[in-house]
Amino acid sequence: MANKLAVAATMLFSMILLLPLFVFKSFQLSNRFVGPVNRLRRVLRELADGKPFSPLKFRKGDYWQEMAEELNRAVEALRKQRSAEEPAAPDHDESSRLEDLEAVAR
Repeated sequence: MANKLAVAATMLFSMILLLPLFVFKSFQLSNRFVGPVNRLRRVLRELADGKPFSPLKFRKGDYWQEMAEELNRAVEALRKQRSAEEPAAPDHDESSRLEDLEAVAR
């Protein structure tokens, strides 16, 4: 009976000693999941608001590193597509010629 009590006391003592480590590691693990998701959400909100985009990079050891790379590739592809669709601005010589023609027409 005393032997069982000693084993139980030893296990309880060990669990109490390991509890802070368990809590610390749980927070550390959850931050590796939640941190990247929060950063991704913030960057997506900024993109939707039209704010400038700088490539997304997660901390070393965070999960979902590939998600940041894919978002960076998608934004770059959209930038290239948008710049290809925008009409080219006339150079200074063409605009000055247009102004000369408009002045002559008056």
